[in-house]
Amino acid sequence: MIKTVITILFVFLGIAPAIADEMNADEKAVWALEETYWVNVKSNDIPGYRSLWDERFVGWPGFSRQPMG
Repeated sequence: MIKTVITILFVFLGIAPAIADEMNADEKAVWALEETYWVNVKSNDIPGYRSLWDERFVGWPGFSRQPMG
C-alpha cells in the first residue's frame, strides 16, 4: 500500500512541472496577479493591494471600518 502511494506521489511530482508549462497567457496573467496580491498583503502595501481591484469592486477589506469600492 505504501509503495503505491509513493509511486503515485512520484508520478504526480513528475507531471506537475509539465502541467505548469502548459498554462496559456490568461492563466499566467492570473497567477501573476495572485503573486502580486500576496506580495502586497505580506508587505502591507494597501495602495498596491487596492490597485488590483476592478473599478466596479465593492468589498469590506479587513483594514477598513466600512465597505470600500
